[in-house]
Amino acid sequence: MDEIEVVERGYRAVAAGDREALTAVFAEGAAWRLMDRTRVRRTHEGRAAVVEFLMGFKRLQLESIMLHGEYVVAAHSFAMGARRGVATTMYTVRDGLVVAAECADVLRSEEHTSELQSQFRISYAVFCLKEK
Repeated sequence: MDEIEVVERGYRAVAAGDREALTAVFAEGAAWRLMDRTRVRRTHEGRAAVVEFLMGFKRLQLESIMLHGEYVVAAHSFAMGARRGVATTMYTVRDGLVVAAECADVLRSEEHTSELQSQFRISYAVFCLKEK
């Protein structure tokens, strides 16, 4: 299973409320870091803590995903009360398991979610052109 498939399996597990499938995605010592621009705001350490944190999300939807070097980068949206949150997360996958994730989130409206998807695609296209 490639790195993107591992991460996608995690999103499907959260969306389905499948704790067992989500647990199988993360390494025992996994860490989930919530970032605030340049600093870590909060960390969930260990598979059990990461799974517990992620199981709290409602209406999680994977918006975009790509492999960038050794990282899987994903943009996703989720319910936060009456509002939608949008986050970009960078995953480190080793031996078929997520070992680390760094997530930056922003509250946005539904129309901004669609705009973020477009910006994500444009940014990736520009990055690819610069790499050539």
